[in-house]
Amino acid sequence: MPAESGSARQIEHEMRMIRKREEKRRAHLREVAKGIEALTVEIKARAGEEEKIFGSVTAANIAEHLKEMGCEIDRRSIKLEEPIKALGIYSVPAALGLGVEASIKVWVTPIEEEKPAEAAE
Repeated sequence: MPAESGSARQIEHEMRMIRKREEKRRAHLREVAKGIEALTVEIKARAGEEEKIFGSVTAANIAEHLKEMGCEIDRRSIKLEEPIKALGIYSVPAALGLGVEASIKVWVTPIEEEKPAEAAE
């Protein structure tokens, strides 16, 4: 088909429209990333000696806490290399799509054990 045909112009027009939609979506994802990076996800866990926690914090746990904070992200987007197994502050990357990534601040803190009230004598 000759390059100057109407179908070639139609294809170019459709490609421009697709790029424009992708750029709009990318801009939206950048705004979402800024919002995520402004948040700190606090996850409470029971901890033992040397600040190691019982169990672990997974991408699903982080996604669940983000959802409670009003920010829904698919757990598969959270790129946690291995589950978190100690108390501390972590920076966890999340791939939002179209090359946009966000860094989620995750703070794993100990659950405060309730001490029994001492009986008044």
